[in-house]
Amino acid sequence: MKQIIAFNGSPRKNWNTAILLKKTLGGIKSVREDIEIETIHLYDVNYTGCKSCFACKRTGGKSYGQCILKDELTPILAKVKQADALLFGSPIYFGGVTGVMKAFLERLLFPYLTYTTPSSSLFPKKIPTAFIYTMNVTEEDIHKFHYDIPVLNIEKYLSLIFGSTGTLISFDTYQFPDYAKFFVPRFNAAEKIARRKTIFPKDCESAYEMGRGLARIMCTGIMFSPIWFDSRYLHKAPEHYLCPITHKLMDNPVVAADGYSYEREAIELLLGTACRMSPVTNRPFEHTVLIPNHSLKASISDFRSSLLIKPSLIVSSQAVRIQHRS
Repeated sequence: MKQIIAFNGSPRKNWNTAILLKKTLGGIKSVREDIEIETIHLYDVNYTGCKSCFACKRTGGKSYGQCILKDELTPILAKVKQADALLFGSPIYFGGVTGVMKAFLERLLFPYLTYTTPSSSLFPKKIPTAFIYTMNVTEEDIHKFHYDIPVLNIEKYLSLIFGSTGTLISFDTYQFPDYAKFFVPRFNAAEKIARRKTIFPKDCESAYEMGRGLARIMCTGIMFSPIWFDSRYLHKAPEHYLCPITHKLMDNPVVAADGYSYEREAIELLLGTACRMSPVTNRPFEHTVLIPNHSLKASISDFRSSLLIKPSLIVSSQAVRIQHRS
């Protein structure tokens, strides 16, 4: 049975981050009901961050590649080795993930990171991961306040350690149930409420689709690296410009037997597995013929040219196959 572990780095169990985590897990269940799900609220766990003992780097030591600290996080780190996917969620506090999430990532990632050139991973297999961020800044201000930096750093290390990652960002979030009870003249309560009613539901839909993507990766053994899901431009791009498998702007769209367009590399890999189900209709493909969609390719090219996207945020769609344990 496949297993995914979700880590909630927010102190709230029923607000923005937690809601998006639940939506993602719902998307997973919509694809495979038998996938086992465990949610861990990090604020309920008593642990510390890395203590710089470097036992995980000791040459020939029994602790090489693993954290030797003993606390309530120890059995959780052991569970990670058995998981088939990992899901993380955290609000951004003062320009970074919450303290408990930061401490958790230190303990989780550092033991698997090799001090070599280039760095590599000691994690025993490749599994898909995804990270949900909630933040109070707008899409336009993410670069102004440098909130993209922690996102990019975490993407880099999750991709390196586990093989690939997905990123979902919910911007300009609704912080309080009643803004009248707090002194926050910087914010317009009416605008916050309006965004909560119009934009946050779209974020929930994106989270659900990200969950479906995670489930498909877990089922087929195919994932896209380094970043297989990126929400930063989803709301700007027409839905049919995005591949239903990778959730990214397509470079080489082709029409499959279900009538929908996909990134050629992605659909070819899917059709080459035993799971030949349409990600859109959830029905088997009647044939494997793919027809180039030249008009859509031209439209996407024009759309991409119109975007002012930082080069650091454009990633490859190179596919890799997950190494399943026996």
